[in-house]
Amino acid sequence: MDRKRTKISPNTLNFSLKTGRKAPIKDYDTNEAQDWQENLFSPMRESRFEETKINIWRLVPFFGILIFSLFLLAGKSWHLQAIEGDKNLILSEGNRIRIKTLPGARGKIYDRFQKILARNGPGLKLVVVASEIEDENRI
Repeated sequence: MDRKRTKISPNTLNFSLKTGRKAPIKDYDTNEAQDWQENLFSPMRESRFEETKINIWRLVPFFGILIFSLFLLAGKSWHLQAIEGDKNLILSEGNRIRIKTLPGARGKIYDRFQKILARNGPGLKLVVVASEIEDENRI
């Protein structure tokens, strides 16, 4: 291709971009600018990433540590569930049931003749969980 090489100055280029009108072309090679723009999105352009090669032997220690960690976690999980499962079940049942004895905050209430009108007594609260009832006739 035989293109006429012309040059434009940066000031002239800014003028044409801002106003949309053509300005005189001086001091800038437009062919280089067009070549640069054409090559920017060209499918034939070589990528700098194609030349990068991964060394497999650098990844072996990483994947080795990863697989070892997964086996370690799986082994600990199996140990807690299969071997110590019964012990942990008993401990969890103990955490579920709580018995608290709270002292009365007000004490005894007397009338003017020192006769007891009210005293503190234990208040019981019974909770039944329907899913844990084995025989419904015993309720």
